[in-house]
Amino acid sequence: TAEIGPGAGNEFPVGSLSKIATWLDEVWPPGGYRQRAAAVEKALAEKDVAAGFAALKDLRDDLRKSPYPAYDWRYGELEKALLELARAPFESAKKLLDADPIAALEETETAAKAAKGVAALEKEVAARLAAVRKDPRVVGALKQRDAEAAARKLLPKAEEAEGKGDLALALSLFQKIVA
Repeated sequence: TAEIGPGAGNEFPVGSLSKIATWLDEVWPPGGYRQRAAAVEKALAEKDVAAGFAALKDLRDDLRKSPYPAYDWRYGELEKALLELARAPFESAKKLLDADPIAALEETETAAKAAKGVAALEKEVAARLAAVRKDPRVVGALKQRDAEAAARKLLPKAEEAEGKGDLALALSLFQKIVA
């Protein structure tokens, strides 16, 4: 029931707040799920995917022990928010593919580690990680990085061979560097 005085129109019945709070406690009784939901919300605020899903699992377990169907919508909202939080770094990494493929790969791998153990995302994470690893831009950038690293190792040897007068070895090493 709502107590609305004369002339109140559509305004919220302020005088009944204590009655509404009492009613809410009867409809939504204090329980472990409140603290567990708060833990999920804290993890969301801190952007801690692993802690959020651990807290969500605790919340689900508590709701299974003491079913409270009226709270199912809230559980669904928390789960949805956590899934969005876990997926966000993958989208961010995907945007990097053109500008910096190696950074995109590193961000995807970091996001995959953060989502590790989240059953709801295991297949999706594996697919996203595999797609980035197979992306031609990433494959090309990794080959180039490896070639540059090999060249940095060979250059001192080529210069040393040239300095010693072993021009055949120096030429061979310089050709490997250029290739």
